[in-house]
Amino acid sequence: MVAVNKPNKFSFDSFAKANKITHSSTVFSNNPALSHGRLNPVHTLLWPIFTLVLLTFLVWGTLFFERRSQMLALRIHPQRVATSVQMAQMLPKTNAADNFRNLFELPVLFYALCILLMHTQQTSLFFVNCAWVFVTLRIVHSGIHLSYNRVMHRFYAYLLSSLTLWIMWGVFAYRMLSR
Repeated sequence: MVAVNKPNKFSFDSFAKANKITHSSTVFSNNPALSHGRLNPVHTLLWPIFTLVLLTFLVWGTLFFERRSQMLALRIHPQRVATSVQMAQMLPKTNAADNFRNLFELPVLFYALCILLMHTQQTSLFFVNCAWVFVTLRIVHSGIHLSYNRVMHRFYAYLLSSLTLWIMWGVFAYRMLSR
């Protein structure tokens, strides 16, 4: 009889074991800097969240000062720009407003996922690293949007951040549904 090798079925658990990806309890408990109450897995996921919130505040500040200076320079009464359509027609620079709106689109799914990860105690080094990748790419996206605004450069940052977030959601959903 001839032995036939069956192809191995892919599973995240076998991938995780082969790549030493583990749940938060083992990843963080082996590191003395992270295990003595000073910092825990939830705290490590809070830093990317706080960083993205800070970015949102910085973009809001940019928006406020740009809008205020444009309205003063052009002597525009606030009522004349009561809607976003009027604002776009009257004010020449809308990058900060556009970027501020962007920070309430995809990042909302990021915040929701982070809350779910912390609530279900699924925070792991994998998710923390992905969170930092997502936030870094959002910072790059905002930096491009608020400066030279090259659409394709901005698009690549957006695309990569989106893929990172979809992967995070996929792994989380897989873990939750395979319990």
